[in-house]
Amino acid sequence: MNSMDQSEDWKKFQHEVYEECKRVFNDAEEILEDTHIKGKFTKRSRQIDTLIKLNDNDIIAVDAKCYNKKVDVKEVESYIGMLKDIGANKGILISNKGFSKA
Repeated sequence: MNSMDQSEDWKKFQHEVYEECKRVFNDAEEILEDTHIKGKFTKRSRQIDTLIKLNDNDIIAVDAKCYNKKVDVKEVESYIGMLKDIGANKGILISNKGFSKA
């Protein structure tokens, strides 16, 4: 598989996750695909694959990982840090290959 195919697979996977979030969270106030939020601590723009706003106090950030291996604990820790930085109170991390034992 060449790099263009991998890029297209990643975009397709991310969009499929977004569509599934729209289906599951059909009563959400707002669902955004591939959006950015300025981090509270880093002060940098953080990219979120899918952002689900259920109400003013309930925000879910969804990250879709399309890798050729399982997601490891370092990726999960990084994701938790990003959730704290953007002020999301919930997160969903989805992997096409699953997660390592750790």
